[in-house]
Amino acid sequence: MGKYSIKDVETLTGIKAHTIRIWEKRFNLFNPSRTDTNIRKYSDEDIRLALNISLLQQKGFKISQIARMNTQQVDAEVKRILSDKRNGNIGVEAMLIATSNFNESDLKQYIERAVNAKGVKAIFTELISPFLTRIGALWQAGVLNPAQEHFASNIIKEYLFSQLNRIEESTTTSPLIIFYLPEGEFHEITLLYSALLSKMAKYRVIYLGQTVPLENLIATSKNLKPWALFTSISKRMPSEEVTSHFTHLKRALPSTQLLATGYQVNVEQTALPSYVTVISSQDDLDRAIPSL
Repeated sequence: MGKYSIKDVETLTGIKAHTIRIWEKRFNLFNPSRTDTNIRKYSDEDIRLALNISLLQQKGFKISQIARMNTQQVDAEVKRILSDKRNGNIGVEAMLIATSNFNESDLKQYIERAVNAKGVKAIFTELISPFLTRIGALWQAGVLNPAQEHFASNIIKEYLFSQLNRIEESTTTSPLIIFYLPEGEFHEITLLYSALLSKMAKYRVIYLGQTVPLENLIATSKNLKPWALFTSISKRMPSEEVTSHFTHLKRALPSTQLLATGYQVNVEQTALPSYVTVISSQDDLDRAIPSL
């Protein structure tokens, strides 16, 4: 039984609803069920097929070619493309397919190949960030389950940790940045990425990770005297709670820079104190933490 509207398919696959209708009419690629009021409803199989078609199109296949293939042939071509180790131009669709199959080796390989081809900064903005957005939408829609979302997130975190630990520590005279997540916050991929770029830019980095109590953070910072504290807040919380967090930090550590990113920080951006530097883009990050 179908359960996705055509707008859902557009959101989940990146293929425009108008294009999907044309493919149905001209090539009979999808055959959605209809409600009593004649509204299209698509299945999980339709979502997977759309992801495969999108991948094939990126690799030069015309839709008329794809329409002549059966499901097995489409799957075979996708598998052939994804297994080609010379292909560094990995797209979001490839990572979604690997995630849906719990294919750890493929997902790790795609990240490595993309980084080797374009570099860490490019693949985060062009691949990992849009992948995480899409995987979140697929999870909420029920196409992927929470286990698959955690599976993919943990592989990305593992990769970022490995790269972070691979870089030699900068000299003791370099500015120190402490990276942390507030209590109750667990979404650390963007924080890890920011820590990695900071270390690549020759800053000293201490990574405290998830759910750090405020009093412990203040005590540690008073001892280590960092140039900056960097956090990411994605969980929804009242505006006054976000502001209070930074107010306490500024009062205890008046000379320390406060850098912040994350969904909730961007939502509350206009209400935050002026001494909080909000990181909303790669350019913001580059300006806040220039290479030494």
